[in-house]
Amino acid sequence: MYIGLGIVAGIIIIILVYTMIIKPQQIKKEINAKIDMFIKDTDFKDIKQSKICDRIISNGSDKIYIKYVMVPSNSQITINCKEKWRLSWGGSSAKVGRAYPNNRFMKEVEEFANISLDGKKVFIIYYTTEHILKYINECELETIDITKKTYDYKLVCYDKFDQDFAYVVNN
Repeated sequence: MYIGLGIVAGIIIIILVYTMIIKPQQIKKEINAKIDMFIKDTDFKDIKQSKICDRIISNGSDKIYIKYVMVPSNSQITINCKEKWRLSWGGSSAKVGRAYPNNRFMKEVEEFANISLDGKKVFIIYYTTEHILKYINECELETIDITKKTYDYKLVCYDKFDQDFAYVVNN
């Protein structure tokens, strides 16, 4: 009996280590590889990383500050104000108009969203999300895409990185 409990506890620990440490590091490597490929094809260069963001790139005149945000693919992000984002996730994507059963405010974006920087701020959403919405006023929502500037930052979904990141750099 004690052996069975030990095995179950070991499996739980392995799963937690994988989901909390190994998987996020793999995701960061994947995003960094995409950014490295972008840098290789342009005149941008890496700048020393900071505590506030995951990556800073520059081509001399323009700086781009990049922050990675990891969300489940069956999710929705609602931008309530500049620094307050709500992540909703879960439920079956086959049900049109479904309510997302899980919600939380995204504390990890607050500092980066609120800080004033001398360049462009970009959030890279990994891997993708079903919807990114922004409150226009207390009862109206607007769907956000790459062509719309949300406050002083842009949002790029990783699955559309190749086409959208070039747009961010040039606009």
